[in-house]
Amino acid sequence: MDQQSVAAIAVVDLARILMRLQVLTAQQVEAVCDASVLADARALATGQDISHRMMQRLPETMLIGLWQHAAVHGSSRLGWQIGQDINPAAQGMLAHWIRHSQTLKQAFFTYRDNIALLNASEGWQVDDSGDDYRMTFHYPALKGYPDIAVQRSLVSIKTWGEFFSGRSLQLQSVSLCQSASQADQAFVAALFQCPVYFSQDSNRLILSNEQASAPLPQANDFMAQMLARQAAEIPLQDGDIVQQVEALFGRSLAEFSAIESVCQALNTSRSTLFRQLKAQGTSFSQLLDQFRHRLWLQHTQQFKTQQLQTWQPETQQRQKQSPQKQLPQKQPPQSSSPRQENSAFLTELLGFSDPSSFYKARKRWLDQ
Repeated sequence: MDQQSVAAIAVVDLARILMRLQVLTAQQVEAVCDASVLADARALATGQDISHRMMQRLPETMLIGLWQHAAVHGSSRLGWQIGQDINPAAQGMLAHWIRHSQTLKQAFFTYRDNIALLNASEGWQVDDSGDDYRMTFHYPALKGYPDIAVQRSLVSIKTWGEFFSGRSLQLQSVSLCQSASQADQAFVAALFQCPVYFSQDSNRLILSNEQASAPLPQANDFMAQMLARQAAEIPLQDGDIVQQVEALFGRSLAEFSAIESVCQALNTSRSTLFRQLKAQGTSFSQLLDQFRHRLWLQHTQQFKTQQLQTWQPETQQRQKQSPQKQLPQKQPPQSSSPRQENSAFLTELLGFSDPSSFYKARKRWLDQ
């Protein structure tokens, strides 16, 4: 199967920022990517024209490699810092498109629906059915994106939302899967200026529907439609059909676990989708099962980490209270929380029609 690709401008701009922050050297950037990415990152940093990159694609491995090296050499706050960096010259096709949306809500939906233009591994789900506007995010667990990449994606929604709207966005709350030190928790709370909850089961931003529905100053239906047509002409390889299908899974497994819904969203026929996926050495059912398996593993690992973080401070406190007495060794908890193992919750999360279907899949994954 061909390797997945991302927007070239995303790789170039990340390289620019990492060199500006002195997290990576030029030699490290060239080793992870290539000489052309290094040259364009330097050109972008000095305000030179790199418009030739706007329609190009690069291997996703370059982007992941930059993030992984940055996680080793940078601080625990690096992703939050990168997400606040605004460079209008680094706006790709998708950014130019969504800035002409009527409202932030429309911009978010366009971003979610066309995320494959940027990076199909960014899984965004949007829910505006209640009194607020909820945006949930994840990367596929097995892709290798570090926590700082998640940080960047979350804070950049706020940063670019404020840039496009020309006003401050007051989020109602932020939930994060990752844990953090007390100092980092205070830093993130000050950054978002709202309640921030760590070690949660999902990464989520909550905005009021009133703010999400506010008009954007550069709203222009004609420009938005013209850019939509241009975006449709970007020469994505057949290999990118995998990214597009997985992006739909990331939006809603409940909706897009049915192949008919996927075909409708991609404006293609069932036979064409079968042919394109077969050419990439896979099938719809295989992609769906793999995506569900990765998401299940991700939530399982998050739950285990949360249990261990809860268990270790408790054990340390017991030892401090009785330093001279040999206490029996307390084992890490083995049972799962009701939410983690609740069949209804996992059935809905993974898009199964009933709990028995989930249990059958879970048994098969455990046997692999």
